[in-house]
Amino acid sequence: MPDLSALRGPLTTLAGLATPTNLSALVQLTNPATALSAATKLATPQNLASVGELATALRDNLPASQAVASVLSHVASTAGLGQVPPQTQASGGGSASTPPPPPPSSSGSSTASPAASPFPGVLSAVGSGLGSAGKSLCSSRPPTKQQLLAEILRVDHAGEYGAQRIYDGQLAVLGAGKKPSLNGSNLHHTSAHGSNATPSDIIEEMRAQEIEHLRTLEDLLPAYRVRPTALLPLWNVAGFGLGAASALLGPRAAMACTVAVEEVITAHYNAQLRTLNTPGFEGEREQRLKQIIRKHRDDEEEHRDIGLQHDAEKAPLYKAMHAAIQAGCHAAIWISKRI
Repeated sequence: MPDLSALRGPLTTLAGLATPTNLSALVQLTNPATALSAATKLATPQNLASVGELATALRDNLPASQAVASVLSHVASTAGLGQVPPQTQASGGGSASTPPPPPPSSSGSSTASPAASPFPGVLSAVGSGLGSAGKSLCSSRPPTKQQLLAEILRVDHAGEYGAQRIYDGQLAVLGAGKKPSLNGSNLHHTSAHGSNATPSDIIEEMRAQEIEHLRTLEDLLPAYRVRPTALLPLWNVAGFGLGAASALLGPRAAMACTVAVEEVITAHYNAQLRTLNTPGFEGEREQRLKQIIRKHRDDEEEHRDIGLQHDAEKAPLYKAMHAAIQAGCHAAIWISKRI
């Protein structure tokens, strides 16, 4: 009997995802040969993190994944939902067979087609990204040095892009501030008490720093032969929406958004520095990368401190907002590393 104790969390996720119409895709998710196509079918902007967590956990526990597939097949059969395609094992060097695509639905069907989704471009990007991430998703081997560097640069680029879009959304609501200094170098003076700077002035300076971070990472991606995340269209919309929504609650809420985001990003940069301090990352370009990450980490930490200085904790529903934004940030980091 396989040990399912390590899968309690993912199995809870599976229970939340299971519906009569997607049991077949869930079974396919447990099989490396069909996991990518199944994840593409299941993924929505709301459950991307859950699908990824489930796929990774089942990948790492083959006996348990086979048991889960068996249970789902039995449920489908008992409920009269038809035959669920079994797992297909790849043998030797041959390619694993994949189940045939479902027949197209008739015009009178009530089932929504993928084109009816409000995020068709995003889901298309997810499918493309899953294809590129297939090897890391379906392999139990530890990542190589290049794969770790690719994860670091991809997620950092996505984060700086998202941060800029958050500030864009806030300024769209609060109004533009004074023209910022070069690369946000005047942020400390602008944000000091008694400087007569408006919240928009401060946000303009922080945004200028994020733009400089983004430019640096845009130069590093091709130098390291790393592609950006396929989900930039999603972070474009989500970042701007988060910034605008927080600003609609007032300047304090905009600062509370900054505090929540920058706490996560600061901790994330610290984790990357610990990785780069391990054996194997002593090269000249890795040392340069560490300097860049330290600079970005220090800037993000200053943004957090400025948010707290400007009454972020007095924002309406501060604790709830803080927790929700940080949960979203953690999910975005997890996804952007892989897709």
